Amino acid sequence: MISQQLEECIKLNKKLLPLLALSILPVLVIGMPDDADKIGKQFAIDNPGVTIGVHTLEEALTEKQEIDRAQLIVEGTILEVKPYWKIIRSDTLPRVYTEFAVKVDDVIKGNLNDKTLKVVMAGGVLDGITTKTEALELAAGNQVILLLGKDTDSIFGDAYSPISISKSIYKIEHNQATNKLDDRSGNKDQVKERISNQLN
Repeated sequence: MISQQLEECIKLNKKLLPLLALSILPVLVIGMPDDADKIGKQFAIDNPGVTIGVHTLEEALTEKQEIDRAQLIVEGTILEVKPYWKIIRSDTLPRVYTEFAVKVDDVIKGNLNDKTLKVVMAGGVLDGITTKTEALELAAGNQVILLLGKDTDSIFGDAYSPISISKSIYKIEHNQATNKLDDRSGNKDQVKERISNQLN
């Protein structure tokens, strides 16, 4: 009698299990509502003026390797800067990320239909909190050369981000393209020519 009830229970479970899996699938795919903004604002209230240093673990790439990996290399002007709160994992503090709208003046590598490009990277200032990375600080109006990639499975989604946050960004001032690495900095046209000469 017990074994018959057990068999019936197993049969029922085999029928219900796929239905249960289907019922939780939307939660796994869609995820829970994004509370990053609310959590970030509360964090800012509780910790006014805090600066959070974030060290990004990056491969030690040569300039040639960065150029090869880049799907898009552009020269342009930053039109708009939009910082926002992001939580990567439930056990981490909220961090500030920034979305940049870039007007593209010249495409050095890749194809681009639009003249405006969305670039996202870690770091920025929001609600009095600073998340600081190894990247050059950028603001609206800055002219830049950017070596960019896109991975829709990454935390940046459908936006481009620098191949290396510390090395794939050049800020142009007075016709000089400044990179975090002094040996990569130089006259803007010479930097563009050097990058172009390394394209496959």
